[in-house]
Amino acid sequence: MKTSFLLSIIAASSLVTAAHAQRESFETSVVRKADVLIIEMQEPAAAPGKPNIVQRSGLTHDGKPSTIAASRKAVSFDNIFFKLDSTELRDDASRLQVEEIATTLKSPKLAGTRFLIEGHTCDLGEVAHNLKLSAKRAEAIRKLLIKRGVAKDRLASLGFGEAEIVDPVKVGDTLAKAETKRMKSRRVVMRQLSPEKK
Repeated sequence: MKTSFLLSIIAASSLVTAAHAQRESFETSVVRKADVLIIEMQEPAAAPGKPNIVQRSGLTHDGKPSTIAASRKAVSFDNIFFKLDSTELRDDASRLQVEEIATTLKSPKLAGTRFLIEGHTCDLGEVAHNLKLSAKRAEAIRKLLIKRGVAKDRLASLGFGEAEIVDPVKVGDTLAKAETKRMKSRRVVMRQLSPEKK
């Protein structure tokens, strides 16, 4: 009896370790490289009757409402993870993704192009807290990019909290499905800023 119980504990422990390893390798595998991002972050030609510029209204890292003109095209990173209720990156895969973004922004093809960094959260927690947290996280990414050699005057940041949920959780969703949906909403988004008027 004791032997079979012990074997079941060892088996369960092995499954947890394997699942953890799979999760870590998955996080590493989803890092998008600079050569891919350069293409994604370039501005497409304007479609007839549909302007490329939209007004983005969010919160600055110091708590002030702000509206910034930016590209309609958004490049989303739902693979940049933060520690719980923190602006600190959670893992090496997230840090590597930020490194790739910095390399992308320093490429000759995007030289001089300015970008808006947006922070977004899921619906867990208080609305006001999520809004402030998302603004601080967006600013944290901005500072990391500056530290990695991107000129600070090329970057702005805004937080949107839970205002733009990607896939809302519905009554009847399992806990696993609800978490999968919420992970999509917890993201960093980048858009080209509207060119400055001379």
